[in-house]
Amino acid sequence: MMYLIRSTCGKHKAHIWTGTDSYCSMYTTGGLNKKKYKVAHDKKDYPLCTMCVNVFKRYEELSEDESEHIKSILTERKNMKIDFGETRLEKVDRLSKPHKWFAWYPVEISAHDYRWLEYVERTGRPSALCEGLWFWKYKAIPKTVGDVLKGVEND
Repeated sequence: MMYLIRSTCGKHKAHIWTGTDSYCSMYTTGGLNKKKYKVAHDKKDYPLCTMCVNVFKRYEELSEDESEHIKSILTERKNMKIDFGETRLEKVDRLSKPHKWFAWYPVEISAHDYRWLEYVERTGRPSALCEGLWFWKYKAIPKTVGDVLKGVEND
C-alpha cells in the first residue's frame, strides 16, 4: 500500500494513496499542499487520515466493478469546474446598457411623468461608494402606431 506523507516535521497524518489522489480526495481538491507531500511505501509513525480510512473500508466492502467505478470517479474529480455566475464587471456591463424592465413600483421618467406597472427602458450605473447600490435612469418605451390608434378609438 502507498501513502502520501508530508515531507516536513510536525503533527501530520498519512493519507492512503490511490496512485493519482488520496482516498479522501484532499490532494486533488486543494486541501493538501502538493509541494509538501511525497509518496512513500511506509507510513512511518504517522496516524492515518480518518477520511481515507473510512473511504478505504467502503472500497473493501464493494465488489471489484463497483470499486473500480468509484475509483474512476475519484480520478475524474480533478476536472470538475464550478460556475459562480457572472463577475461584477460582467454585471456592470450588462446593467449599464439600456434594457427593458417592468416598473413594478412607480419610477420617475421626467418631471411630473411617472410610470408604474408597465415596461420602461432602464440604464444603471453602480455607486462608487457603496457596493451593491445602483443609480438608475428610466425612459418611457415609445408606443407603436397601433397602440396609439387603439387608445384614440377607445376614447
